[in-house]
Amino acid sequence: MQFSDFVTKMQSLRRRSVPAIRRELEKFNKIFDVSDAIDTLDQFEYIERSDYEEYEEYREEKEYAWQEFLIVLDEIQYDQEQLKLYSID
Repeated sequence: MQFSDFVTKMQSLRRRSVPAIRRELEKFNKIFDVSDAIDTLDQFEYIERSDYEEYEEYREEKEYAWQEFLIVLDEIQYDQEQLKLYSID
């Protein structure tokens, strides 16, 4: 899987399975630094419903954190040629 394909996949997800996303990020992290994306994903994961009185506040915070994750993911610099040397599937 190419990193750009992974980013596109993340942008279109309906169900956000943090463990599955983290596994994919860890594969890419062996080739180039995606630690900022992992940190941002952790922030998304640690938002708890019990921390918010209103569900709407919780939902908005989760959505904001997800959008931040996508921004960080999109800003990651990588060398396409370097990716071709590794099998990420």
